[in-house]
Amino acid sequence: MNKFFQVMGILTLFCFSFFYTQKTSNVVKEYDLIMKQIKQVAGEKQKKAKNATIIDNKIIPGKMGYEVNINKSYYKMKQYGKYEESLLVYKNKKPTISYHDNLDKYVIKGNDDKKSVGILFLIDDVNDVFDLLKISKENDTKTTFFLERELVEEQENIINEILVTGNEIGSLDNNNHYQTKNFSWMNVLIKKRQGFNFCYTKEENDEILKNCQINKNSTILPKHYIDTFSILKVKTNLENGDMIAIKINESTKKIIPNLINFIKGKGYELKTLNDLLKE
Repeated sequence: MNKFFQVMGILTLFCFSFFYTQKTSNVVKEYDLIMKQIKQVAGEKQKKAKNATIIDNKIIPGKMGYEVNINKSYYKMKQYGKYEESLLVYKNKKPTISYHDNLDKYVIKGNDDKKSVGILFLIDDVNDVFDLLKISKENDTKTTFFLERELVEEQENIINEILVTGNEIGSLDNNNHYQTKNFSWMNVLIKKRQGFNFCYTKEENDEILKNCQINKNSTILPKHYIDTFSILKVKTNLENGDMIAIKINESTKKIIPNLINFIKGKGYELKTLNDLLKE
């Protein structure tokens, strides 16, 4: 019994000693000049996260914020031996309201803080994929290829051809219905390869929205849609964050280089859909 109490006493003393040492260390750290300097600038170096904007059943992504990670910055500078602003360590602050958490709403554009837009190719013919990859490469740009389900299921090599060039993939399903029982497998194939997927609709459609939500995808409803030779409407109404959907046919393929040049000439950066919507 005496041995038991001796062991307990030693353990209690050890725990108390550890607790006291830890507490003393924290107090010393708080009065350290480096810590004081970090805390003085921490408020100025932060950027608040911007919540997504919700307009009825539509949503525009917000923007990630950041703040100084005080403890990590302190330990990094302590090793360096003095305060150095370039050694500040930051941590991201997510928006409270994110489009990722609102899959029951149509995403109508990307964040408009930056001058960037995205082009979405709507494709139902495998031969068009290779033509568009060539156009994208020649014009040094990245885009998002929305594919009919059969192209993905029957020719999986197409996915690789698109992804290895830095482009992205979205889903059109068959005839753009996104029926759950048919769409799920295509969704799995795409997410397995690139980690995410998007649905597309030209106009509001509750069935599409619901089916895509069930499959944990955002539904994209672009402001611009092109299915003919004309791009005048895009040229006169282009804004930050806009998405331009192009129904691929022989006529629209011919105007894509001109459209890309126009967009770049206006100072816009062309981004894939995932990058355009990134918070």
